[in-house]
Amino acid sequence: MLDMLSRLYEADGDYRQALNLMKQAVSYFPPSDETQTIGTRLDSLFRRLFLDGEADKLPPARAVALFYDYRDLTPLGPDGDSMIRRLVERLVSVNLLERAAGLLDHQVRFRLDGVPQAVVAGRLAMIHILNNTPDKALAVIRATRQDNLPADVRQERNRIEAQALINLARADEAEVVLDSDTSRAADLLRADIFWQSKRWDDLIPVLSRLVETPDAPSTATPSGWCCGPPSRRPCAATKRRWLRCAAGSAAA
Repeated sequence: MLDMLSRLYEADGDYRQALNLMKQAVSYFPPSDETQTIGTRLDSLFRRLFLDGEADKLPPARAVALFYDYRDLTPLGPDGDSMIRRLVERLVSVNLLERAAGLLDHQVRFRLDGVPQAVVAGRLAMIHILNNTPDKALAVIRATRQDNLPADVRQERNRIEAQALINLARADEAEVVLDSDTSRAADLLRADIFWQSKRWDDLIPVLSRLVETPDAPSTATPSGWCCGPPSRRPCAATKRRWLRCAAGSAAA
């Protein structure tokens, strides 16, 4: 009976009821071929929802609530991590940043270690920055420091840490974090640091480098200098920032 009802609910798109009935069947009835079949269907439906994308049909808040209620079905390993990543991306896209941060926080603390933990911790910190909680971003980055990270991962985490420090008005510390980074992304952050500190003499050479290489591919950073995917031209926000900096240096 529970198997038949769960199939009807699933066909009708009532995934919560379908999952609930299947879970009852495998939890409260003795092991048998039938309960094993239901258990397989239970895992399959959860995977289809959160790995294959069927949950994208649900409103984001409803999808994450469903995931939380049945998160014990999340598989270990890459598939489970992909489920969480899909949900986080969707939540960020609709500005549900607190919920997105909650999912990644659980992943960082309980599911990951090593380089994957460091990478996901960086994403979590960026969400905290977007949510105007740079203190939390800084705490996450510093709590997940590791030796022997790949250079690209280490530099990206340093840039995120620098952005959090800039947002906390700790420009001097941010500059130290970026000390050995010669990338364009780091220069974008340095320009923010020097502008915040009114260090016009230091700002001018950085601004010159940025203006001289407008066609260089760039990666979006939490500082908001570039919007959207890499392009051959700086976005309008970047141009406005350059003009503001130039005006500031001229007034010095």
